[in-house]
Amino acid sequence: LSKVAATYRKWEVEIARGLAKNEFGVVLSNAKIEAGNDVAQTMIDAAYGYRNFERFRKRFLLMRWNAKR
Repeated sequence: LSKVAATYRKWEVEIARGLAKNEFGVVLSNAKIEAGNDVAQTMIDAAYGYRNFERFRKRFLLMRWNAKR
């Protein structure tokens, strides 16, 4: 338990910043960005073989639009 306490003391400011809300009451996190990047990478991997970039782009935008619903 002493190791946990030492780690907490070492990272106390960073932990507090990660849990704090900004002036709009929103917790700042990069989770949404990371999730979006993961979806984009999955789509790119699944679209291997697309010859028409515009078709791929439209499919990607359609998938993102449906995911938000």
